[in-house]
Amino acid sequence: MNRRLSTILAADVVGYSTRMREDEVDTINRVTLLNELIGTVAATHKGRVFNRAGDGFLLEFSSPVAAVRCAYNLQLQLAAPVTKREIGLEIRVGVHLADVVVDGDDLLGDGVNVASRIESEAEPGMVLVSNAVFDHAKRSAQLKFENKGTRKLKNISEPITVYAVAGELGTHSCGTALIEDSSLPYVAELQESTSSIVVLPLRT
Repeated sequence: MNRRLSTILAADVVGYSTRMREDEVDTINRVTLLNELIGTVAATHKGRVFNRAGDGFLLEFSSPVAAVRCAYNLQLQLAAPVTKREIGLEIRVGVHLADVVVDGDDLLGDGVNVASRIESEAEPGMVLVSNAVFDHAKRSAQLKFENKGTRKLKNISEPITVYAVAGELGTHSCGTALIEDSSLPYVAELQESTSSIVVLPLRT
């Protein structure tokens, strides 16, 4: 059994079941475009999609900083006017660093489950990271983080402190931007912070 330390990014589509009930074809087409966008953004940050089921996506990165930057840039793209017209979906994202079991191209184990549980705690448009990811990314990612407190996650034995990504720190700062305000408008904050967005073409 092979194991390795990986950063796992879990994402899912907000309101997917409702959308499928209302218009299956339109929803499937939009999720297909989202899948292409996620794959492209992940590749620019040296990550890969290793599992997908319906509206859920699991990605692997060797670097916690790369994973967080990918998640942040992905939310930026989805909040941009052009992408909102083209795809029109919101996602929640959770990121966790853990030792995982390698099964071919797939990854298994408690670390993957924790990432998924963290994602389920996130609000629409939010990137929520574990304390393990925060400890590695807080200085190098050049992002602001909001302490969201300690959560007892479903079927996870130990409580985990989680942090929400709340915007750009700024390219000239070397410090840790940890903010305590718990009422930040996440999507609006992301739309205002565009200094690191990578504009990617979408299929028409």
